Amino acid sequence: DIFGGCKPVIDDTTFYDGTLRDAKFTDCSFDIVVIRNILEHLFNPNIELEEIMRILKPGGYLYTKVPNVEFEYGFRCRLLYRRNHHFEPPYHLNYFSQTSFYRLITNAQFDFLTWILEEPTRHRKWTKNLLRKTGYRFIQASYLLSGGKMFPKPVLACLTGKDRDENAALPDLIELLDEDRGRGAEAPIWPVWHTTPNDL
Repeated sequence: DIFGGCKPVIDDTTFYDGTLRDAKFTDCSFDIVVIRNILEHLFNPNIELEEIMRILKPGGYLYTKVPNVEFEYGFRCRLLYRRNHHFEPPYHLNYFSQTSFYRLITNAQFDFLTWILEEPTRHRKWTKNLLRKTGYRFIQASYLLSGGKMFPKPVLACLTGKDRDENAALPDLIELLDEDRGRGAEAPIWPVWHTTPNDL
């Protein structure tokens, strides 16, 4: 039971407890799919991506986020998490670098559109919030001041599409997610900052 016996109730929203494939959605039935902090826990993330490709409408979007393995060990891990490493089998079954995650997405036939800097989740302690916000602003500044050449990614978040026109403008992801969640529902969305670095 993924909800621990406490399934949320939001008007005009259906919650399903199970795998995406077992939900048996019809082909081409979603404009956008959001999958955060999931692929690293799956035995075979390719199966999940195949199912997302099937249920996504042509011209639809996939927003996905996974941890970056480059920040899960060594000095980066000690700096961010105050731990020597962040390897947690059996919780994380897959570890992704920027290159391997890009390859996973494009091998699944998604059109890679942009990396996204997602604002960190708020913490109960104001000190941790301050540290997270500072890190977020540092990454923003690094990218802008270096002309896009420097873009540290503690997490790998990106926007991809299905059968996207290469010349089409990127959508406003905030508006897209806001529309998708039912126009005015209480569920929060997260601020994002679009980037298009060429350092794959």
